[in-house]
Amino acid sequence: MTAPKSVTAYSGLDVLTHSLEALVSKGANTITDALAEKGIDVITHDLVDCYKHGDDVEKRQTVHEISCGAGMAFTNAGLGFCHAMAHQLGANFHVPHGLACAMLLPHVVAYNAKHSDLALHKYAAAIRKAGLASHGLSDRLTIQRLLSRIRQMMIQMDCPQTLRAFGVDVKDAEAKTQVVIDDAKLDATFPGNPVIPTDDDLKAIYRKVIR
Repeated sequence: MTAPKSVTAYSGLDVLTHSLEALVSKGANTITDALAEKGIDVITHDLVDCYKHGDDVEKRQTVHEISCGAGMAFTNAGLGFCHAMAHQLGANFHVPHGLACAMLLPHVVAYNAKHSDLALHKYAAAIRKAGLASHGLSDRLTIQRLLSRIRQMMIQMDCPQTLRAFGVDVKDAEAKTQVVIDDAKLDATFPGNPVIPTDDDLKAIYRKVIR
């Protein structure tokens, strides 16, 4: 509770990433789904309050508990290429891990929802359970509600959404493109993604977080 506010923001956004990736991972099951869905619910509703009101013990405890729950989810279900790429942003540009995940997360969720019907439906069901969208809204519009919420949370918690905003030179980031892509594909989390992206897919997503 005495750590800098950025620790709350970045670690909490990592919990959200754990939840969303475990939910659609190839190794997911009913138990990990339940934990992941609860993680999405808690983080999208309580994290910003924890950031703004660091002395709110009750909400901090809830977020702390679901951090463990989301950890249980991804330990058993696996993760995906959001983490695989985030690890490269950390290694090459020293972006804090949770922030790197959050920069990539909306783009990866959108990609998975576009290329996997199962991922689309599982995301949408979890978003509705979290009360972020009505049951009458289509799955694809429901996904947009989640993407908007992630970006809104980042703004509310003063999180840069691109490498450039974080302070990375654009030319340096562009020069590292192939290294980031090649190493992401070697990451242990990469194979768990519901659909395996091509190199061009990975490059397109990486370029979106550069500027």
